[in-house]
Amino acid sequence: FRLKPFAWEPLFDQPFFDALASSPRPPDVLVLGFGLWDMLYPPDINPERGVGHFAQSARLFLDALQRIVAANLSRTRLVWLTVNAISDTKLPEWKRPFMSLNMSSKYNDVVLPSFDKAGFHTIDGFSISLAHPELSPDGVHFPGRVSRQITDL
Repeated sequence: FRLKPFAWEPLFDQPFFDALASSPRPPDVLVLGFGLWDMLYPPDINPERGVGHFAQSARLFLDALQRIVAANLSRTRLVWLTVNAISDTKLPEWKRPFMSLNMSSKYNDVVLPSFDKAGFHTIDGFSISLAHPELSPDGVHFPGRVSRQITDL
C-alpha cells in the first residue's frame, strides 16, 4: 500500500515504479485513485487550471506506468477508483472555492478516457458517493456504508 496524494507527486512516482518493476511477485491487483488533493490545492490557486494540470499529470503517470505494466505486470488487474462526488453542503467554507460536485465530475471526465485506454477497470466511486451525500461528514470522505460498498467491488 502506498499513498499518492497528488497526480503530479514526483517523490512518489519513481520509487513506486521501481518497486513494481523489481517485485519478485507482481501484485494480483493494482488499485489507483487520486485527485482530491489536486482539486483542493490547484496550481496558482486556480481551480479551472487545476483540471488541465490534473489531466496532464495523470497522463504522464499512466505513460510511465504502462511501460512497467508491459514489462512486468501483464497479469496484474488494473483498477481506477474515480474521484468521489463532493457533497457541497457538507464542505467547510474554506474548501468551497476549490471543491464541488461539478469540479469532481470534471476531474473524472478528463482522466477516465486515459485510464480506459490504458486497460483499467473502473470502480465508479463518484456515482456511489453521489447517491449518498448525507453520509459524508465533511463533504469529501464517505466512511461506513459508502466505503464498504466501494471496497466490496
